[in-house]
Amino acid sequence: MRRLGIVFVLAVLVAACGGDSGSTGTGDTGDPVVSGSDAPDPCTLAGESVLATYFGDAAGDGERSQSGPIMGCSWRTANANSLLIQIATDFDLFRPDPCDGCVSLSFGDDGFASESPLQSTAKVVEGSLWLSVTTTGFGDDSESIADLLETVFQNATR
Repeated sequence: MRRLGIVFVLAVLVAACGGDSGSTGTGDTGDPVVSGSDAPDPCTLAGESVLATYFGDAAGDGERSQSGPIMGCSWRTANANSLLIQIATDFDLFRPDPCDGCVSLSFGDDGFASESPLQSTAKVVEGSLWLSVTTTGFGDDSESIADLLETVFQNATR
């Protein structure tokens, strides 16, 4: 169990690129977008067309996970390319400082996207809702990873 916790912490740190933006994860009104019990299932947030883009007909249902306040769902290809969607409530947005290569998002209260040839990530907060998407091995640029998160965001906040 301890090894799983360490692996999760390392995965979150790699995905977040380190640093703390100081965001509290609450909107201007302080009203939550969702409560913990109302948080949507992360395995339902990508939608069939997104999963088909990344995985073709072999997407499957995704593998659910939870560590502390973060619920996740991941899909993997045979050669280890992956998509990870994570969701939490009342969770801080961590932004690298400096955030080299990061672009700010045009939706949500605060958010950013960053790209790399191996792993691209985007994170956003809206009220008390925190969402993150990470792709590994697909070579997503910051625009495509931001578009993916916007789709997930729209599905989560409907």
